[in-house]
Amino acid sequence: MYEKIIKYLLGGLIIALFISCQQRDKDTITKQEAIEIINQYTNVLAKGDSSGILPFWSSRSSAKPGFWYMHAYIGGRLQLSQWPDFLTSFAPQVQDVRTSGEHFIIDLIWVERDSSVIHERRSLEMRYYVIQEKMRWVFINPIDLLTQDWESYKSDHFIYHFPKEIRIADHMNEIRASDESFKRMLRFFEIEMTERMSFYTPRTAQECGELILHPPANGYAPLPPKSWLKHPVASYKIISPAFYHPHEVAHSLTALAGIVCSNHIVSEGFAVALGGVTATTEDLTLAESRNLLEASKLIPLAEFCSMPTSEYFRKNYITYYESGALIRFLHERFGMERLRLFCSKTEDSNDLSEILKDVYDMSVSSLECQFHEYLLSNEKPNIGYDIPPGVIPVFSMDDPENDDKGDGDYIYPQHPNFEDGVFDLRHFAVFKDKENAYFRITMSKLMKPTPYHEGGDLFIPCIVIAIHKGKKVGMLQNRVCHGVLLPPEEGYNIKLNIGCAISLSNHLGKVYITTPDILYEYVDEKDSSIDFSLPLDLIGEPRADWKYFVGIGLTTNRLMNYIHGGPTFVHQDHRAFISGGNYSQGNPDFIDILLSPSINQEKVLSQYDVPKNIKPIVPMVEGSN
Repeated sequence: MYEKIIKYLLGGLIIALFISCQQRDKDTITKQEAIEIINQYTNVLAKGDSSGILPFWSSRSSAKPGFWYMHAYIGGRLQLSQWPDFLTSFAPQVQDVRTSGEHFIIDLIWVERDSSVIHERRSLEMRYYVIQEKMRWVFINPIDLLTQDWESYKSDHFIYHFPKEIRIADHMNEIRASDESFKRMLRFFEIEMTERMSFYTPRTAQECGELILHPPANGYAPLPPKSWLKHPVASYKIISPAFYHPHEVAHSLTALAGIVCSNHIVSEGFAVALGGVTATTEDLTLAESRNLLEASKLIPLAEFCSMPTSEYFRKNYITYYESGALIRFLHERFGMERLRLFCSKTEDSNDLSEILKDVYDMSVSSLECQFHEYLLSNEKPNIGYDIPPGVIPVFSMDDPENDDKGDGDYIYPQHPNFEDGVFDLRHFAVFKDKENAYFRITMSKLMKPTPYHEGGDLFIPCIVIAIHKGKKVGMLQNRVCHGVLLPPEEGYNIKLNIGCAISLSNHLGKVYITTPDILYEYVDEKDSSIDFSLPLDLIGEPRADWKYFVGIGLTTNRLMNYIHGGPTFVHQDHRAFISGGNYSQGNPDFIDILLSPSINQEKVLSQYDVPKNIKPIVPMVEGSN
C-alpha cells in the first residue's frame, strides 16, 4: 500500500519537475514544449493513473471533482477508465500554440494510429488552456479561466455567474421563473438540494460551447458518469446564454435524483417533460406531440424504442417532444415508482420494447394506444384563419415599401423562391369582436414554405408580433426580442410567431401554444395578407393602449418551435440564409420592422455591439386605428 503511494508521489514529482524545468522563468510556451507536455500527459492517461494527472493541472481546477473530464476531445467526453483504450487507437498531434492575454491555447487533433481501421469517432479536435502557476505551465479548465472576472448573484436555488456588462436587474423575471421551475422539479423527483446549483450565463451560443470545449449551443448540462453520484445531493453546473433554461436544469436534477441513463429517450425525455426544449415551456410538450400525431409524423412506439442514436438526434424536432410526452404519460398514468423501475432497466439497452412490456405488463401496441389517447385528450386552442365582416378596428399602421434590408446590408436567401418583397412588411392591423382578437399582416408578396433540398426544412418568412398590454394589466414583461431590445416599460407580455404555424410565447420568450403546420392552407396569396384570430380568453381583449412590435425574419417549420422560438439567426456571411450585419449570429434577427414613418429603420437596427452585449433599442408602435 505504502509502496504504491510513494510510487504515485514520485511519479507526480518527476512530471512536475519536468514541466517546471522546461518552463521556469519564461513567459511563453513553444510548440515543442507543448508537444512534450502533451506527450507526458497522455502517457499518464494511458496508464489510467488518477493521481498522476494532478501535477499537470492548476489548483483552480484540480480541487474540483472530475476536473479533467471536460478535456476529452471536442464533441465527446471520456472517463479516466476509457483513456487507455482510446490511446491505443489515437495519438495526439499538436497543431497550434497561441497566446490570448496571459494564457495560452494548445490546439491538437487525434490521429489514428492505424489508418486502415475505421472508427465511429470523427470530431477529434482537442483544446487545452495553459497558464503559468508556481513557475510552471499547467492546464486549466476554460470555465475556471474565462469566467474569473465575471460577476455573481445568488437566488434561492442558483448561483448565477455572468459577464460584468450584463445587468442582473434586467433578468429578475427569468431568475424568479427558474427558481419556481426548480421547486416543481424537486417535488416531482421527491428530492432536496443541499446547496445551490451553479449557473453560467455566457454572452452567446458560441461562448457557451467554448466554456466546456463543445460546439456552439443554447445550453449544456455537463454531467459526470453514474458512478460519480454522491448522496446527499450535491450541485452540478448549468451553462446557457439564457438565465432561464429549465431543460438543462432538468438534466441535472434527473441525474441528482439517481436517474442516470445513457438511453436518449429517457435522458432527453425527463428534460423535455419537465423543462420543454430550448424555445418552449414544458406545456408545449404534449400539445406539439398531439400535433405530430394528428399529422401522422409521430414515430410508432416500437420503432421509436429501437431507433439508432444518430437517427434520434437527426429527427430531434420530433423525438425530443415524443420522449418528453412519453415520460409525462408513464408518470401520470402509472406513477413514479414504476417509472423509476423502467429507467433503471434501460441503461444498457438499445431497444426499450421488451422493458416496457415487462415493467408495464402489456404489449407495446396496447401501451401505444393508451399513449395516443392520452395525447388526443389534451384540448386544442380555437384559432381561426379569417376575419369576418363587422369586427371592430383597434390598430392599423402602414410600413414603407422596399425597406426590407435590416440595418442596411441584409441580403435575401440565395434561392429563387425568395423573390423581392417576401420579407417586406406593408401593413399591420388588429380587430376584435366579443369572442376573438383578429390580426392581419400584409406583405409586398407572399411565398409558400420552401425547402432548399428535397425532404429538408421548409423555410418561410417569420412574422413576430410582440404585444405590450398596457400599464394597467400589471403583467410581467420581456424587453429582449430576437436581437433587439424594447424600451424600458415597453416590454412584451405575450409574443406571437407566425411561420408555417401560429405560436404563442410567454413573457420569457418560451412557446407554450402552437398550431400544426397548416397556416398556408388558409392563406390567399393574391392579396398578400395573412389573417388569423385568437380567442379573447387566450390573448386578452385588445385595447387602445396596447403597444406592438412587429418584425419580419426567417424561420423553418422544424426550428421555430424547437430552437429559436421565432426567427433564425442572421449570419455575417452565409450563402443560403439571411446574411449581413457586422457580427456573425449577433445581429438583430429582423430584416424589416414596423416603425413610425419619422424613424429611420437602418439607423435604429445598426445600434448594436455584440462583444459588448449592446442591442438596438426599437420603439413599439401604438395608438393608430
